[in-house]
Amino acid sequence: MEHGGDLILYKSLFNGECIDFSANINPDGAPPHIFDIFATEKNCLHHYPDIQYRNLKKNIATYLSCDVSHVLVGNGAMELIDGFIQKFKTILIAPPCFEEYAERAKVHNKKRIFIPYQYDNIFFLDEKNIATNLDKNTLVVLANPNNPTAHTTSKNDLLRLYHTIVKHGAFLLLDETFFEYAELDYDTITLFKNKQYQNIAIIRAATKFFGMPGLRLGYACTNEKIAGIMQKRQISWSVNCFAEIAGSYIFTCKEYIAHTKDINKKRRFLFITELQKIPFIEVFPSNSNFILIKLLRGESESLFLFCAKLGIFIRRANSFFTHAKPNLKKCEWIRVAVKTEVENQKLVAALKSFFYQYTTS
Repeated sequence: MEHGGDLILYKSLFNGECIDFSANINPDGAPPHIFDIFATEKNCLHHYPDIQYRNLKKNIATYLSCDVSHVLVGNGAMELIDGFIQKFKTILIAPPCFEEYAERAKVHNKKRIFIPYQYDNIFFLDEKNIATNLDKNTLVVLANPNNPTAHTTSKNDLLRLYHTIVKHGAFLLLDETFFEYAELDYDTITLFKNKQYQNIAIIRAATKFFGMPGLRLGYACTNEKIAGIMQKRQISWSVNCFAEIAGSYIFTCKEYIAHTKDINKKRRFLFITELQKIPFIEVFPSNSNFILIKLLRGESESLFLFCAKLGIFIRRANSFFTHAKPNLKKCEWIRVAVKTEVENQKLVAALKSFFYQYTTS
């Protein structure tokens, strides 16, 4: 299972409305009035978008506080990630992480190097082994916050890794599609601005935080020269007109942005607190809008089917650990999104019901 959100595949398991905890999308939906704007601007369908996406890039640059010459746009973050993967001979990946990094590298016949995260109460990068596998042909792909662990890399660790990568002439690709949800003492756009984004690209998207996965709008901040090279490699008009229009509005929704950050923080805290009361699971700390859970009893597949029959869909997460450390690979994992308090409580109740069999046996 590479992705969450594929409810059509399992619709036969439950007849009625379901709650999807498998995809980490803002449960409160897109910014207000966006659909009114789409309706007003529907005539955009009669014209090609600006092939250079000048206004879209300008709005993104304003939102990120970077120069427009550093901005790339794409049909979702994955188009941009895939483009960078195509450019390098070797792709270095730190599992557990989003499986599509490795899949896209395989599709493009790239050499793949897996340097798993170490784990000792917290997940941390194996910087020594990463350093020994770097050269000018290497792309290091790192998610921040990471998926599925929902942890973030500290500023000092990130800077140290970056300097190691630059020293070896390699390139760092930071997948920050969940960045707005994280509570951090730094912003990577600002952190690397004085370095002119040399040997680094920072990728974000409107998918998760802005609640519009169907729009397919990804954007990146990178070195001006790299941005120019990557843009020439892209298919023309890869971003549709409605994504272009959305980019002129969603980044200005300051009240929506602040509310989303605040309400997710509160919901996540309450959700984790309730989950930690359930026997037979280990709940990992989260700095995003999803939570990683290790099952201490039972299998993720049986739990998935149990919840699905109740109209609740969770993410079976074992596949994230295919190339992870053996002590993590052998465990049973699930990942759940942070949704509304009512929906979160329904999942808590379902998990309690599933694990009740072990308390009575």
